[in-house]
Amino acid sequence: MDVVEPPWDGCGKSLVGLRQLSRIKAATMSLERQWQDVLTAAVAIGGHIIC
Repeated sequence: MDVVEPPWDGCGKSLVGLRQLSRIKAATMSLERQWQDVLTAAVAIGGHIIC
Protein backbone atom coordinates (compact mmCIF):
# COMPACT_ATOMS: atom_id res chain seq x y z
CA MET A 1 0.00 0.00 0.00
CA ASP A 2 1.36 3.41 -0.98
CA VAL A 3 1.19 6.18 1.62
CA VAL A 4 0.30 9.57 0.13
CA GLU A 5 0.84 11.64 3.25
CA PRO A 6 4.26 11.70 4.94
CA PRO A 7 4.44 10.32 8.48
CA TRP A 8 4.75 12.62 11.48
CA ASP A 9 8.32 13.88 11.55
CA GLY A 10 8.42 16.23 14.56
CA CYS A 11 8.90 19.34 12.42
CA GLY A 12 6.17 21.28 14.22
CA LYS A 13 4.25 21.86 11.00
CA SER A 14 2.50 18.50 10.66
CA LEU A 15 -1.24 19.10 10.35
CA VAL A 16 -4.36 16.94 10.37
CA GLY A 17 -7.03 18.27 8.00
CA LEU A 18 -10.70 17.58 8.68
CA ARG A 19 -13.70 17.79 6.40
CA GLN A 20 -17.36 17.86 7.37
CA LEU A 21 -20.23 16.56 5.27
CA SER A 22 -23.23 18.89 5.33
CA ARG A 23 -26.52 18.39 3.51
CA ILE A 24 -27.43 22.05 3.96
CA LYS A 25 -24.38 23.70 2.38
CA ALA A 26 -23.32 20.97 -0.04
CA ALA A 27 -23.12 23.36 -2.99
CA THR A 28 -20.74 25.81 -1.32
CA MET A 29 -18.71 23.53 0.94
CA SER A 30 -18.26 20.27 -0.97
CA LEU A 31 -15.73 17.78 0.33
CA GLU A 32 -13.45 18.65 -2.57
CA ARG A 33 -13.67 22.37 -1.77
CA GLN A 34 -12.97 21.71 1.89
CA TRP A 35 -9.94 19.56 1.00
CA GLN A 36 -8.58 22.35 -1.21
CA ASP A 37 -9.02 24.78 1.71
CA VAL A 38 -7.10 22.39 3.98
CA LEU A 39 -4.25 22.08 1.47
CA THR A 40 -4.15 25.84 0.89
CA ALA A 41 -3.89 26.48 4.64
CA ALA A 42 -1.07 23.91 4.99
CA VAL A 43 0.89 25.41 2.11
CA ALA A 44 0.41 28.94 3.50
CA ILE A 45 2.38 28.04 6.64
CA GLY A 46 4.84 25.68 4.97
CA GLY A 47 3.27 22.65 6.64
CA HIS A 48 2.13 19.25 5.45
CA ILE A 49 -0.84 16.96 6.07
CA ILE A 50 -0.41 13.71 8.01
CA CYS A 51 -2.78 10.78 8.57
